[in-house]
Amino acid sequence: MKKYYDAIIVGAGHNGLTAAAYLARAGQEVLVLERRDPIGGCLSAEAPFEGFRLAPCTPTGQAARPRIVRDLRLDVYGLEFLEHDPLVHCPGSKPLTLWKDAQRAAEEIAQHSPRDAGRYLEFTAFLDRVAAALQPMLDETPGHPDTTEPFEMLGLANLGLRVRMLGKEDLHRLMRVGTMPLQDLLDEWFETELLKAALAAPALEGRYAGPRSPGTAAALIYQRLAGARGTYRGSMAMLPETLASVVKDHGGEIRTGTEVQEIVVENGKAVAVLVGKKEEIRGRRIVCACDPKRALLDLVDPLHLEPSVLRDTRSILMRGTTAVVNLALKGLPGFGEADRLKGRIHIGPDLESLERAFDDAKYGRLSKRPALLAVIPTIADPALAPYDRHLMQVEVRYAPYHLREGNWNELRDTLAERVVETLSGHADGFEKLVLHAQVLTPLDLESQYALTEGHIHHGEHNLHQLYFLRPTPRCSRYETPIRNLHLCSAGTHPGGTTTGACGANAARQLLAEEPGQTLGRAKAAVKTPVGAGLAVGAGLALLGAGLAAGAALKAIKSDKKEKEEG
Repeated sequence: MKKYYDAIIVGAGHNGLTAAAYLARAGQEVLVLERRDPIGGCLSAEAPFEGFRLAPCTPTGQAARPRIVRDLRLDVYGLEFLEHDPLVHCPGSKPLTLWKDAQRAAEEIAQHSPRDAGRYLEFTAFLDRVAAALQPMLDETPGHPDTTEPFEMLGLANLGLRVRMLGKEDLHRLMRVGTMPLQDLLDEWFETELLKAALAAPALEGRYAGPRSPGTAAALIYQRLAGARGTYRGSMAMLPETLASVVKDHGGEIRTGTEVQEIVVENGKAVAVLVGKKEEIRGRRIVCACDPKRALLDLVDPLHLEPSVLRDTRSILMRGTTAVVNLALKGLPGFGEADRLKGRIHIGPDLESLERAFDDAKYGRLSKRPALLAVIPTIADPALAPYDRHLMQVEVRYAPYHLREGNWNELRDTLAERVVETLSGHADGFEKLVLHAQVLTPLDLESQYALTEGHIHHGEHNLHQLYFLRPTPRCSRYETPIRNLHLCSAGTHPGGTTTGACGANAARQLLAEEPGQTLGRAKAAVKTPVGAGLAVGAGLALLGAGLAAGAALKAIKSDKKEKEEG
């Protein structure tokens, strides 16, 4: 093995491999180091049951960003995404299915409430408009509000202008949604409890929050922004496996079973990693695909970081609340017609049950009546299991990493029993279908998949941990205070999805900073000298932000006036 590389990637998860693929395609010497034997991180392929194939801790995800698919030509490698349709199915005496087609979903909702059917079309159209305005953010390095860099300013201005173009009514709604509890928002729009639960449960994925928690309404926009939900033919593991092929085809190296013990820092610059029994591998850049806490607090000697950086990093919230139970079944359970079970299956009657489940977690207890989101991927992809068998993967909420009493080894069987009991209440004879069960507690997610505190997103998706605040203001542009040490995990912008955007954005940022690249990017972006670009960027940033804020305030004042006059 070579002892010097252009880039050393720590971690072979989908973001690390995406970054590696971009850098390798650009002609750089790339080495990816993975502590486990399989690649893929949380999307790694495993076979806990004989004859079954699955990514145990990631039942479903979002499709890779279209730009990544184009840039890396992933379709040429045969990668196929199976989008969920329906989006969610709620079984019961009066079931509800939300199909991908909003009109078809509205027809289902009308059986519960004709009023809600019309409101659903209006609500989803609003979410789609906001998502379209914010969509470009996912493929951009976050600009910081106090920046003097012209291209960051242009990006911020562009964002402000896109938001401004939403118009008065949507701006008003968006301003309110940012801080509202999810329950308050859904109560304003709908009267059907099952519909509200079906919308809320997926949006609360990975959050240390219930539907009454402030700021959770914004989760609906984030969910819409992240893109369509589904899985890949061959399981979610097909994404990292395809990315690994791209890396290797462009000369990159992937070394598994190799744990990085330390990142070597000399004179404020990352220069190497130590692996195994103190084997040193040197590189121009070290790019960490592990979570920010693990990267900066575990792999770097704290002597190399300022106290403020250590404090900010330790303050990143990563309170895991999710467990996963994988079940091998000898038949298809009776939650409804097979076509209705091709997406996610939500078990939970209303927002009250979601809040009660979170109440248990707040006090360090496994939820007595957990809310469940399950998928049966073998309906759309039978090859994942032996003939006439099915696989069911269940996300359990809430299962807090921090327990006040007992430990997760003691509660493992209890968790599995509660899941099977809950599912049996919605499908007669379900317990008789179970052949095998695999339980992944939050502690398992940490020990097996290196997820600090068992958090599936490498950090909570709270408003103070998104965009230029993710993971911290000092590290929001995939860089750290240590020169040549970079971050590319889900702990960076745009957050914990399976789109690969974090890895792609980080790699594009690194390539733009290569000698000779920044000037070319400048010429392509604006045909003016840098000084003029600074002035133009500053002006547009102020213009875009001012127009957006001014329009929103005007909308609020106008609305207030109308109410007073009415």
